[in-house]
Amino acid sequence: MTDRVDKLKLKIENFGEVNTLAIEAHDEMLLRYENIEKQKKDILEAERSLKKTISEIEKTATGLFLMHLK
Repeated sequence: MTDRVDKLKLKIENFGEVNTLAIEAHDEMLLRYENIEKQKKDILEAERSLKKTISEIEKTATGLFLMHLK
């Protein structure tokens, strides 16, 4: 039993020091990722809105052109 405990203690020691800044770095990266995802969502919504607006303008312009063509 003591041999097993000694082996486990040695394994733990071999892990080395814990990076205490890793949690803070992770939190910062997570916040950055969430902000980028929100920006992506906003951009995609703006793209859909612009495409809809362009389609409406094209329909109106075509209608006016055909109306004045007669």
